[in-house]
Order: sequence, then C-alpha cells, then structure tokens
Amino acid sequence: MKLNRKDQWTPEDDAILADIVLEYIREGRTQLGAFDAVGERLGRTSAACGFRWNSEVRKQYAEEIKQAKLARKQLNGRGRNTVLHFRQLLKTSAPALEPADDAPAGAFLAGIIQLAEQHQSQVSGLEQMIHALRAQLAERDSVIASLQERLNRVDNTLPSDTQTFLAILERARRLGVIDSTTEQSG
Repeated sequence: MKLNRKDQWTPEDDAILADIVLEYIREGRTQLGAFDAVGERLGRTSAACGFRWNSEVRKQYAEEIKQAKLARKQLNGRGRNTVLHFRQLLKTSAPALEPADDAPAGAFLAGIIQLAEQHQSQVSGLEQMIHALRAQLAERDSVIASLQERLNRVDNTLPSDTQTFLAILERARRLGVIDSTTEQSG
C-alpha cells in the first residue's frame, strides 16, 4: 500500500513549475531563479522544486523546452533589450510595481498593464481638467473683452470730459467765482 504525503506534488503544482521554468528559459534567465520563484509561490524550497523539475516534470516538457530555447535565441539581440527596457521603466515609473528579477514574465506583464491603466486614468483625469480649465479660460476671456470694451469707452469720454471740466473752470475764473489763489492751494 502506497502512502500519500501531505506535501505531495499535484498536477497543478507541476504545471506551475513548468510554466515558470519555461518562462525563465524563454527570457534567458536561470533555472535556479525559476526554482526560487516557484518555491516562493508554492511554499516549497527551491531545492525541492529543482529536484521535482529534474526528476519528473522536465521529461514531460521536452518539446516545450526546445521551443523556449528557440524563443530565447530570437529574444537575444533585439527582444531581450526591450524586456529589460520595460523592466527599468516599470522600476522608475512605479517602484511599488517593481518586478523581482525572478518574477515570471506574466507577473511582469501584469505590472506593465497595471501601470498603463494607471497612466490611462491619470491621462483621463488630466483631459477632464484641461477641458474645465479651457471653459474657465473662455469665461475669463469674455470678462476681459467686456472690461476692455468698458475701458475703451471710458478712455474715449475722459478727454472730452476733462476738456469740458477745464472749460468750466476757466469760465468760472473769468466770472470771478474762482479766485486764482484758491485754485493753486486746492
């Protein structure tokens, strides 16, 4: 009779192990890093993950390993730099979303998507703010135009009113109503 262990590997555990290791192979990272990531995710040691990979799972994924290595070769040279660029962008733009070096690409891409969604919501908020500010600007431009029009009317009437006032003063002086000494002291 075979006893079942509490920490026995399930097919889901094997699938997680394979997915992460294959992802690491495609990205040109080490299998040891993949074992660390899987161990952290599944609550196992990296040694246990490495042993399981080498003793059982690797044999089942021989073709996928070959494909992952081909993908890595294609990635080297042009794509790897892009992945590293996005990792660096993610680190500088959103340190809280900073991917661990051993994080699977799926988690990394999820971080990029989350960052893009945050930026999209920020852009939407800024677009709304711009629209509101443009409305305020148009309203203030209207007020400025109205005030400019009033100022022009005052500027046009001021010289004639001033001339009229000076003419009245001169006439009062001639009639003797205003004394020239009073005018100088006032």
